[in-house]
Amino acid sequence: MSAPKKTSAGKRDLTAAVAQLHRTQRNPLVKGEHNDPAWIQDQFLLAAGDAPDRVSFFDYEEGEPTEKNGKKVHVRLGRDVELPDYRTRDYQRTNRSMITIPPGVKANVRRAFGAETDAEFPSTVAVIALADWAAKYLQDNQMGITIRGAEDRFKALRKMARRDLRRAKAEKQ
Repeated sequence: MSAPKKTSAGKRDLTAAVAQLHRTQRNPLVKGEHNDPAWIQDQFLLAAGDAPDRVSFFDYEEGEPTEKNGKKVHVRLGRDVELPDYRTRDYQRTNRSMITIPPGVKANVRRAFGAETDAEFPSTVAVIALADWAAKYLQDNQMGITIRGAEDRFKALRKMARRDLRRAKAEKQ
């Protein structure tokens, strides 16, 4: 029997590769520090999806549903999908709205993503992306949709409950 061959596998010095990988990336277009925001063009205050030549905010690719953990996934979000934090030239937040996603809608969207919990997907981004896609889809296919509120047989009771909660809060103050 001959002696096992010695190899250098797993013993390489990767210091240079790590340094290259983790080096600070600098934008070659930025020559120095900009303290005066006058250089900022209006288009830089918006997101790429807001460009005037785009037909929708997000990019979409239609395809067949996939499976995840035995559940159908009808909607997938790429890792780069996010809603921007819009700011004015005075750095005040703008283009913001409060959004309430009803639990039933959230559960339906969650199922479309093949997720079991809300923590598994960004619900607000998902709803905005679906709304954007649906608007584009309806326009491209020259379709219309009528949306109505769900018929509520407990409307009067819900109204009384809200009233009572409001009164209880006012009494505590």
